Amino acid sequence: MSKLAAKGFRTQTAPPHLQPSNLLSKEAQSGHFSLQNVLSIPNLLTTDSTSSNRSEHDLSRGTVNIDDPIFCNLLSYPIALGLFDNFMRCLNPYISQFDPNLHTFTYIQQKSPFLLAVILSASSKAFHPPLHAQLQAHTEKLLGKAFMKGEKSVEVVQGILVLTYWKEPDEARTWLLVGYAIRMCIEMGWHKLPDQIEGVETVSEIDVREHRNIQRTWLVLFVYDRSLSSQMGKPWMIEQSDVVQDSDTWHLNNFAVPGVDLLLVAFVRLRIMSSEMLDLVFLGQPGSSQNRPETLLKLLNSEISRWETKWYSSFDQDDVSPCQHFLVRFYGLHVRLLLNSCSLQDLPNQCKDGISPSKQALWLCFTSAIGMLELISQEFGPLKLLYFAQDSVHVMTAYAATFLIKLLLSIPGFLRADLEVLAINSIREASETFKDQCAAQKTGCAMQARFLSRVVDNYQTMKAQSTMPSSRHNKDTAQEFPSASLDAGSSMTSRRNDPETTAMECGGQEEEQIGAHSEIIGNYAFSDNEMWEKMFAEAGFRLNDG
Repeated sequence: MSKLAAKGFRTQTAPPHLQPSNLLSKEAQSGHFSLQNVLSIPNLLTTDSTSSNRSEHDLSRGTVNIDDPIFCNLLSYPIALGLFDNFMRCLNPYISQFDPNLHTFTYIQQKSPFLLAVILSASSKAFHPPLHAQLQAHTEKLLGKAFMKGEKSVEVVQGILVLTYWKEPDEARTWLLVGYAIRMCIEMGWHKLPDQIEGVETVSEIDVREHRNIQRTWLVLFVYDRSLSSQMGKPWMIEQSDVVQDSDTWHLNNFAVPGVDLLLVAFVRLRIMSSEMLDLVFLGQPGSSQNRPETLLKLLNSEISRWETKWYSSFDQDDVSPCQHFLVRFYGLHVRLLLNSCSLQDLPNQCKDGISPSKQALWLCFTSAIGMLELISQEFGPLKLLYFAQDSVHVMTAYAATFLIKLLLSIPGFLRADLEVLAINSIREASETFKDQCAAQKTGCAMQARFLSRVVDNYQTMKAQSTMPSSRHNKDTAQEFPSASLDAGSSMTSRRNDPETTAMECGGQEEEQIGAHSEIIGNYAFSDNEMWEKMFAEAGFRLNDG
């Protein structure tokens, strides 16, 4: 058996049968599916074809690829080395992509000039902006070259992924690029990766790390695929292979990357759980999620709480970076907001028809969105690390702000009076936090600050232009909903993780009829996505480009 096969390119074995995929030549099966390979005459006495790919041991250390950005005189070696070190130290903890013990500068330089160029380009955007334009242009050239040649390797996949984490403001290819990367991986057989290296009695540390490198990249793609699916409302591509299903202890391996692999596994388990819960929410006829029983809502939040209980405590370790401690809680709150918001998609019509929306769902959505913004402004923002956050953090922040504004424009007036001050203040504080991170106008933080500020301005404008009906409060009903104004001076995050308690505070499972008190500002339907996309596009933020 070749060493490359042992490192993960040989997938789980299955009894031979007469399916086309088992009768084709080895080259056609292993990702080189061309007419020449399909029609080649294989050596039927050989069980493993000789791979043309190179391992690290076969790298020629004396050669320099002509696409290397240093060879192309785009930057000097010392600057390249500094940018690379900054990437691994400051940016990699956010994306859980690389193993610093494996991915040294020399290793990546010899493996893939494309991946090296992508890493240097991403790092230059944060640490050396004058170099970014020419490095970005070089990465686009190499991406096109890799696409035209049909190049397939773990480094090409990783380069494509890094391209999507810190995008240019007008970039809208994430969905397509991630899909292309997934198809590339499937062609290399990653959807059938074994858990361990098979067929070799003794393996070196680099063999194990390279095998885990492939597994890590596949797990990152799984998380990315499920995240984009929930964000954009499109189907996912990656099913739960054995590596995904058995990932619960993957971060405990002796060669695991501290913090990096822990965050990745927590996200894998979160995406498995959230996708299963979304399947339950939308099971059945269209619109069934709007009328699902409170028991399903309780199940959703119980699953999230179990995930929080299992993983949050693991991030109190010394080898976990502040950004990873922030991300696991931020993403958890986002999923809680996403799942609970499914029952509120037709909130205005429910109120007008006298149907009581779930007060538990309302409160959990509100506290989750507020909790996300408070993590930004009160905990992570003051550390001055938001500047390095990947684009998904900005998209989720925008979603939280969008949801709060939609909620304020859709709920009955007596509830709005209590929630409005805290919601608007939280959005404004988050806007100021992003503004303080960086003065450059084209960074994600600067765009986010402008977006949040304009969201509040647009809301105030719509509110002022709307004809407000005379206020008719029902004090008894209003008292049953927890008053946000009572907690305006304290953090909402201390209350968001206990849905059982909040359910009791919100009146438990009692079906109080609050629809009769509906006072909707204007004609802003909660589920009118086209209208809302236009409003937030005017505020300068694109939510649906991935």
